[in-house]
Amino acid sequence: MKILVVLLLIVGLAIYLGIGYMDRGLSTQRYDMYVAFGDPGEQGIEFNVTLTEGMTEREPPAGNPQFNATWQEWMEAHFKLVDADGQPVAITYLNDSKLIGAKPGSPDVGYLRAYLSPGSEYTLHYTPVSDQPTVGRGVFTAPDRRKEAFLLKVVAGPA
Repeated sequence: MKILVVLLLIVGLAIYLGIGYMDRGLSTQRYDMYVAFGDPGEQGIEFNVTLTEGMTEREPPAGNPQFNATWQEWMEAHFKLVDADGQPVAITYLNDSKLIGAKPGSPDVGYLRAYLSPGSEYTLHYTPVSDQPTVGRGVFTAPDRRKEAFLLKVVAGPA
């Protein structure tokens, strides 16, 4: 009987330590996001980011997923785009992107769109769970011409 109790304590301790280790691992997680840039126009150069099903697993949008206002609210709670001076850049939700085709991985649930100034530096902030301090950041410079979809590495760390 004592051996069973000791064994259960060891297994419990191993599980407890494993969960703590996994939680710390989330703070160094990297999120690869497909992004693309369109042709420059009057509003600037169009920038799109793929929103995947995996992003919504832990904190899905409220209400009917087909209702754009709900997706817009979810996107604004989880993404922030700022310029080099830290000024926010307006982002909108799209159902479809002409810039990003089908990519491997989780199915797309929509796209983030913003218009940027070519040659300027931006930071995309991603918060997987809106009430937790872990924020992923991807820094990039908006190109002066169209750029096909590529993976932007958004590295997580403390906010």
